[in-house]
Amino acid sequence: MQVRIEQPHINGDTVTFRWQQSEPNPHQIENSFFLRYENLDLSVFSEELFYEVFLSYQLRVFASYVNTVDLIFPTAVPAYTVAFWSAYHQAGNVTVSPIADHGGYDPWIDASRLVEQPRSKAVFFGGGKDSTLATCLLSEIYGPDEVLALQFVGPIRNDPKLERYLEERQEELMLKPAREQLGVATQRVFTNYQAIFRRDAEHVRPHLELYTAGSLPALLVWGVDLCTHGTPWSTMTAEIRPDGSPKFRYAQSRPETSVAQSRHYQATLGQSITVTDVILPFNSLAAHWMLAERYPAALDHIVSCTIGPTDARWCHSCSKCGLFAILSFSTDTYATDFDYEFFLTRSSVIQRLIDYAESGVEQSVLGNAPWASGFFSAPTGYILGCHMVARIDPENLSIPLSDEARGNLAIWCALYGNQLYPVWESVPRVTLDLLPSDLGQKIGAIVAEHLEIIDHLPTPSYAGNSPTHFIFDPPMQSPVTRLEHVQR
Repeated sequence: MQVRIEQPHINGDTVTFRWQQSEPNPHQIENSFFLRYENLDLSVFSEELFYEVFLSYQLRVFASYVNTVDLIFPTAVPAYTVAFWSAYHQAGNVTVSPIADHGGYDPWIDASRLVEQPRSKAVFFGGGKDSTLATCLLSEIYGPDEVLALQFVGPIRNDPKLERYLEERQEELMLKPAREQLGVATQRVFTNYQAIFRRDAEHVRPHLELYTAGSLPALLVWGVDLCTHGTPWSTMTAEIRPDGSPKFRYAQSRPETSVAQSRHYQATLGQSITVTDVILPFNSLAAHWMLAERYPAALDHIVSCTIGPTDARWCHSCSKCGLFAILSFSTDTYATDFDYEFFLTRSSVIQRLIDYAESGVEQSVLGNAPWASGFFSAPTGYILGCHMVARIDPENLSIPLSDEARGNLAIWCALYGNQLYPVWESVPRVTLDLLPSDLGQKIGAIVAEHLEIIDHLPTPSYAGNSPTHFIFDPPMQSPVTRLEHVQR
């Protein structure tokens, strides 16, 4: 199949990508998408930078095609760009032409067009506990006037009502408090990229590259030299194949990939942009604990729920609200605007839990009910979730609850609160060592005032109802980490 890519169309702060395919697109409803970097002038950037963004997004889609895909660009694409994103997406069936002789390129046409007050550190800001903790940590270490909260507004379907809802809710509940309460700058990027995917194309939707590559124009204009996503180590499981080799989950979230991407940007763009993950050392409980003890004002502004009304942080019925409630009970720290009574008596989460309890479910070998979706944790959070529930004493909480609410919480504890795993309240030292050295040391010093730092990974380790592994030493080897220009 041939795919002909048009030149990126620049209109002020918006770039639009279009292409034509010789065969139908099975995964996307149209062969075009846009990115709007609010109030930034994109005319200062070279065409190669937008090719970088395009390949970071679309190679995942083209790599999923059964047949060979020939991408034909209007002008030459830098060799390093092609090599990196082809390896990142394992796009062995995709060829790109023409390819420039040079590996790197200058992303600027006019490098003098920085914002008036640059920010050297950026957080890909989702408004929840992880990105809020990352913002607080970087603000404490470098000062809030060095931090940028960078947020994407990307509806998952083409619906003007949904677009307005996301824009209003994210601004009022997430970005405005970040500016006013945390003192950081904010930047929005609007895109319809998520919305062009068909419903059955979940397997080719973008991963972290949506932010870590899609934000490049904003990172450059703001003068950012370090940007961070927020992926806890406890999500990065590994399964052992029959031959004894590890199969890593969330490989593109792992620190090895972040290091490779950082080196790629340095070699290809000639820019010192470090991609990292300052939330790597923290599981859900540790992140909540840090916010509650060190940054309590910030805890009052986190927005974990993504489906609540535009004027409220919580819907009280989704699994993220369920996790927040369990974290609150587990640490005895409560939000004044969360209706714990409603959640424990009328939410769909608690109704599913009661139905599950009444189904005759039996305890597993771990002494708790088997993991089930929709209550309080992702599969990799099963053991930690059980520990959090085991910390709860429904009869000795510092907030008033009805007998019905306490009874339902007691059912939760009877299902999942039968075994404490205190080691999961700690931070593994290896996760701090995997951060940029100076930053890892500074975060470690802050963490040590609140949590124990241990020299091993917590056990037992489960993904849902199956034992799993966490492997950080030796580091993961992948096609992207073996690239010559990344290893230099």
